[in-house]
Amino acid sequence: MTNGETRELPPELSKIIDQAFRTLAANGHVTLGALPDELTSNTAADVLGVSRPTLLKLARNGEVPSSKVGSHTRFKRDDVIAFKAKREEARREALLELMDMQDRIEGLA
Repeated sequence: MTNGETRELPPELSKIIDQAFRTLAANGHVTLGALPDELTSNTAADVLGVSRPTLLKLARNGEVPSSKVGSHTRFKRDDVIAFKAKREEARREALLELMDMQDRIEGLA
């Protein structure tokens, strides 16, 4: 604040700002933006870090909820974000499992 006043940030916002600073310090870049409630397949694919064909396959398989608007596939922002969080958690669990396996193998040596 310009008048010397300080405010405590909510924990969620503090975590976001901390991550942004860490990314910038590591010579990364940070982009802030808002997502609409309904996403196009291109935008949803970008959010998930997958190709559009991969996203559409996930939608056909029922892994990511979607709806049709004419011939266009649309995705709810919250569904896409929830799917992304689920995938990230699965990746974390797989990594921990691999690390555990490595520890057991090293313990046998």
